[in-house]
Amino acid sequence: MNNMKSTLGSTTYKRAILYLRFSDDKQKGGTSIEVQEKAARTACELAGYKIVDVIKNEAVSADKNKSQRIIDLLETCKKKKGQFDVLMVYKLDRFARSQEQHHWLRSQLLKQNVVLRSATESIDESPTGKFMEGVMAAVAEYDNEIKRERVKASMWTRVEQGLWPWQPPTGYMTVRTIDQKVQPFKIDEKCSTTVVSIFRQFASGTVTKTDLANEFGSRTIVNYKGRRIKFTNQTIDNILNNHYYSGILEMNDGRLITGKHVPLIDETTYNKCQLLQSKPYSQRNAHVHNDDFPLRRFIACSSCDQPMTAGWSTSRNKTKHAYYYCHNSQCLKYSKMIKRSDIELAFAAYLSHIKPSDDFIKTFNAAFIKRYKEREHEIRGEYINQASNIQKLEEERKWIIENGKKGILKDEVLRDEINGVEQRLTLAKMELTNTHGEELDITALLEYAYSFIRTIEFAWSEASSPTKVKLQRLVFPKGVVYSPETGYSNQEIAPIFNLISAFGADQSTVVTPIGFEPMLPG
Repeated sequence: MNNMKSTLGSTTYKRAILYLRFSDDKQKGGTSIEVQEKAARTACELAGYKIVDVIKNEAVSADKNKSQRIIDLLETCKKKKGQFDVLMVYKLDRFARSQEQHHWLRSQLLKQNVVLRSATESIDESPTGKFMEGVMAAVAEYDNEIKRERVKASMWTRVEQGLWPWQPPTGYMTVRTIDQKVQPFKIDEKCSTTVVSIFRQFASGTVTKTDLANEFGSRTIVNYKGRRIKFTNQTIDNILNNHYYSGILEMNDGRLITGKHVPLIDETTYNKCQLLQSKPYSQRNAHVHNDDFPLRRFIACSSCDQPMTAGWSTSRNKTKHAYYYCHNSQCLKYSKMIKRSDIELAFAAYLSHIKPSDDFIKTFNAAFIKRYKEREHEIRGEYINQASNIQKLEEERKWIIENGKKGILKDEVLRDEINGVEQRLTLAKMELTNTHGEELDITALLEYAYSFIRTIEFAWSEASSPTKVKLQRLVFPKGVVYSPETGYSNQEIAPIFNLISAFGADQSTVVTPIGFEPMLPG
């Protein structure tokens, strides 16, 4: 052990505080708290220092630039100013994680008339001691950088294996094991259905991220820890753009890896959500809420095919007037104002024009009810089969646990088997919620839908602005084109309207056309 007695001017350092840092719960052996304290006490005894306090920071992860432990350390030094002269550490890498941080902390200590000493390294205020201290600080930083890179490489290796080593995304929960090995995340039953609903609603094209944030942000939704989830716009955005939910992990080099976890959505739904967020689509179909102009950016100019905007104009007598207009400066109809009342009344009339006739709807209803009755036993069978599957999985889980208690199954095998069956059980329960076991009054449901379609233009006219936006997007997924001369036209209409019209047009037969299959539950 080096000679710890040193002086600065005529002052002899005799009072010391031990600073011991233990950065990982799993860190054992040569750098544990016990080993550090023993070495530091021995160094103080050899140097003739009187230990006046011991500062221990256990299980606090290091941060290269900003850490609460550093703040706490400096606060302690300020409070104890004049009560000690030496800060004794086990090793310089226990003190700081970079050269810049080391020298800055060193200068802060000197302002308190406190010098730094190491129990395992020879440093003092001599030129040689200062040089060695700088070298050791550089070595400590290099060592920490190497460790950091190794940890990152190790974590990305786990990703290649289909495991996500970081925190689980909303809708999933960690699996605790005795050996602390990384396991596939389990579905969090408390909030996973909310995540699924977010994807499905956004994929429908009828809502925005803001709509979803407003809807789910107003609810009290908690995760498996009982903590409320704040569904902000950023949270919704993170969910919709996380490939993990469709069972895919993204590597740092861009490669896609199939995860070992159970996905909440399919790849088709995920890709549709990406399409809806893509720049060309979002620009064409943006429907930012404006209570005064529900058709703003929903209708496109017939001349340039660009979304039309809207606004208020003030006349000379200070009266305000509402107009829609094309804002494309290269368009022949640029800035030509169209009264809001004219364009919105024309849209309501267009809704009335495109809706199926009463005769078509009645013909469709009759065929739908007939086909539903034919498949009713299949629907009940699906529900019974799904419930039976859940019962079998619960029995399988019980069998695994019993054999684990008897010692027939090894701990590692037992853990993997339980995790596997619980994942399948959770997925089966989620599928069961989408399967209707009770008898449906299909006639009443169709009558309700019929009454809505029959009066759709009135429903739109009387609805609130946000509801109008959702309704018009439901009927026309890609918007509509408007011309002051010819009125409205559209590229695509909702499938149900097309189906009813196409089916009703074939009134010469009551046989279900090839390809017609009602959207039945399950």
